[in-house]
Amino acid sequence: MTEKNKQPTPRDIARKTLENKVLQGVLSGNQILENQSLYGQLAVNGAKNTYNETMNSREVKEIKDDLYKKAKERGDGLGVYGEPSIGNYEVSSEIIEQLEENKSRLPLKDLGEIVKSIAGNYNYDFEVPKELGDYVPLELQIKMQRARILVESAQKGKKIKPEDALDEKEKDALQVYELLSQAYNRGVSLSTCNYFADVNGLGKKIMEKYKPKESEKGE
Repeated sequence: MTEKNKQPTPRDIARKTLENKVLQGVLSGNQILENQSLYGQLAVNGAKNTYNETMNSREVKEIKDDLYKKAKERGDGLGVYGEPSIGNYEVSSEIIEQLEENKSRLPLKDLGEIVKSIAGNYNYDFEVPKELGDYVPLELQIKMQRARILVESAQKGKKIKPEDALDEKEKDALQVYELLSQAYNRGVSLSTCNYFADVNGLGKKIMEKYKPKESEKGE
């Protein structure tokens, strides 16, 4: 199979999703508008602008259409009358859920690289330790869930093997994941928010006013 025809791996898809600027814009808008006191008024003004732009993008429209189709098929199968209503709230929930899922599918070293590329200009300087870089959070979460079930079984007389529980490095890896996940959300919010939205809006009007007309260019 040639490089051109090579099918993307789950790891490739996860990276592409987390690096998608449109999806980041949706997350950013929601993060800032939901936590206005944390980011401040300038950020809120810019977030509204970013949110409106991304929610009207082609990519988000495709996601909205897909959600509508799934809701319609489900409702029709149940004999529901009428048409489903898919608003920005539902679309944002779908996108943020996608981002959260894909964070957990990447090795920590990959997620760390993405976060660094987004948040590196904002005094963020955390480096994932090499010893923890290959851990995949989703795999650890599954193991942790199994361990909980085994603990419940142990209370009924069954023994738990040491390898069934998370060891110290695995616990540290999950802690790193929580750190990276938070840093991703915060970095995206800072990098995609337009702090100059109001200034740019006024500036654009003035520039348009003094922009040479086509007839003047030809003289």
